[in-house]
Amino acid sequence: MNERYPFIKISINFMKVLAYLSAGLGIIGALIILFGKTPGSGKLAGLGVLLMGGFYFLVLYLFSEVIRLLCDLDEQQKKIMEIIQAPKREIR
Repeated sequence: MNERYPFIKISINFMKVLAYLSAGLGIIGALIILFGKTPGSGKLAGLGVLLMGGFYFLVLYLFSEVIRLLCDLDEQQKKIMEIIQAPKREIR
């Protein structure tokens, strides 16, 4: 994956950073809504922000791991094909 697809490796890392950022922003947003002095905001809104931050974290992190898994499968498949197509020695 490193040699053939450098952009995919960068994208995987970027998506993981976005996942952690969304989780952090969800937690911070929920804390601001719950403990802040904003009028008219309820505890249900804080819970909703927290759940959506967690949901975005799961989706982004899962997507980056699926892409990494597919790249690993591609590498393993190439290794298997090299083993299968290895030249055979002639017996004399």
